[in-house]
Amino acid sequence: MKIIGIAGKIGSGKSRIGQYISQQTGWELIKLDYQAAEVVNTPVLKQILQKRIKNKIPKPEPDIQLFPILKNIDKGFNSFEFAVIRMLLNKKLKKVIRRAKKTKQSVIVDFVALPMLKAINKFDKVYLVTSDEDKRLLRLAGRDGITAENTAKVDAILAPFYTRNYCCDFDGVIHNDYGEIPSAVKDIINELTVC
Repeated sequence: MKIIGIAGKIGSGKSRIGQYISQQTGWELIKLDYQAAEVVNTPVLKQILQKRIKNKIPKPEPDIQLFPILKNIDKGFNSFEFAVIRMLLNKKLKKVIRRAKKTKQSVIVDFVALPMLKAINKFDKVYLVTSDEDKRLLRLAGRDGITAENTAKVDAILAPFYTRNYCCDFDGVIHNDYGEIPSAVKDIINELTVC
């Protein structure tokens, strides 16, 4: 049983690579971005956020990552709100880990903000997906409700969590060029399934 993390900036190709690994191994892919939307939509956090965000937080839409956070990031979160978000996401991630251990099923967790969660230390391996910045921004430009300005703000918020030794070292870097699946992914699958 293994718990694998896939981290990287919004639009870097985490989900595509996570889906490929899932298809090749049969392991469950958990997209924590969708659970982040649920966290932001919890009643407690909604009350906190609605004091600062006058319009209603939108319901999750399947093709938009970190839906409410990204769409409302320009309204800003103070340090207390951010701490609440981190705490609730950590709880979600711990549940995923407990379930995987209980069922003895390997899982792949895909989440843009994975490095900011302490529970990441319970993972067997964590891989960072990188991509060409211009291609990434072009790819994001077509997504509903996501602006280059908001993407830059999310990148800036998450940047400190991606610095080396914040809470984990990455076990490998996968460069995604949005074409064929990188050969590094195939090497990773071999390494994960042999061990």
